[in-house]
Amino acid sequence: MNRRRIFALVLAAGPSRRMGRPKLLLEYGGGTILEAVLDAVFDSPLDGAVIVTTPEIEALLRDAVPPDVAVALNHDADSNVITSVKLGLSKVKTRYHLQDDDGIVVMLGDMPEITSVTVSMCAEMYRMAKQPRMLVATYHGVRSYPVIVPFSRMLEVFCWDRPRVLEELWERPGADVRELPIGLCPKPIDVDTPEDYERLLAIHRASVPRDASPPRLRLIRDDEEKGRGTDPALSSGGSRADERDAAAGLPLDWHISVAKHDDEIAACWPVMAELRPHVNETEFVARVHRQAASGYRLARLEAAGRVVSVAGYRIGENLSWGRHLYVDDLVTAAAARSKGYGEALFNWLVEEARRNECDALHLDSGVQRFAAHRFYLAMRMDITSHHFAIKLK
Repeated sequence: MNRRRIFALVLAAGPSRRMGRPKLLLEYGGGTILEAVLDAVFDSPLDGAVIVTTPEIEALLRDAVPPDVAVALNHDADSNVITSVKLGLSKVKTRYHLQDDDGIVVMLGDMPEITSVTVSMCAEMYRMAKQPRMLVATYHGVRSYPVIVPFSRMLEVFCWDRPRVLEELWERPGADVRELPIGLCPKPIDVDTPEDYERLLAIHRASVPRDASPPRLRLIRDDEEKGRGTDPALSSGGSRADERDAAAGLPLDWHISVAKHDDEIAACWPVMAELRPHVNETEFVARVHRQAASGYRLARLEAAGRVVSVAGYRIGENLSWGRHLYVDDLVTAAAARSKGYGEALFNWLVEEARRNECDALHLDSGVQRFAAHRFYLAMRMDITSHHFAIKLK
């Protein structure tokens, strides 16, 4: 069976009547509400996306979205949402040549709490199903977004000749729908009113760490600088790698190596303790050596003379995965996050897997580690399985 493709349909053309101002451009998470939604889409393992929006917002998006993402314009701000759906479907059909079984994941531009982790879970569940069925995310038993609808079912909206709501597709009696519970997450807020926005901000302030990363996508505004000059320090002999590191915010004096000696291993403990607080400093070196007997290796990224990121990994082979690199531990010091160190170490692990002729790189991540999940998905990893365990002691 061919892999089902999934395409995002982002509806971002609402008139914001109850808000009284353009709600999609309200500040949220270091950017705007719309930027948070688009980041979730772009960081998910989807096959393409179409954004339906207004000419005003399209002008801001023009230089900010990836070239493989299409934009459809809705010139009538007062039109029914089905008008935007039809515009988006027409665009996605011609742009990507959809098949009946391909899925359309519907995303609302005013629901920024939906993360790439949630979108990815829905996408993988849709692809794994024996038969294509509508899939709806639920939060404590309440249906919400994202929703994935087979393309053949979405085409029904072109036959609707009166104002209707899109939810009729999956809420009508007898609809063939599969529900996907999204952990313990509360239902995402649909930001329609000033009260909704204040509640959204209050929840965000209470749940996001101070060093959280800003949105990857940034809208281009008229009052922002459109071009940047070349750093003379780089143009006078700096390497391309140095330029990439500087652009990512990495200092030029960082390097990655495998810790082998006791002092090198011990220097990794303060960072590792942030991920494994149950491992005592006095036993850390001995445990690393003991695990090394079965193939464990400890990589470290040093910047400005100190360890800021560490990764424990091993090379293995089994009938399920073939030859592979398995990541036991991967963590960046809290004070050094959002600077590109984690990405640099992850990319090193990928190259280490290639150097050892591995077929794949694998890791497990706790269900509660949402920030880590966003990072792994941004690194183009797929959610491929559930991990089960029984405690014996």
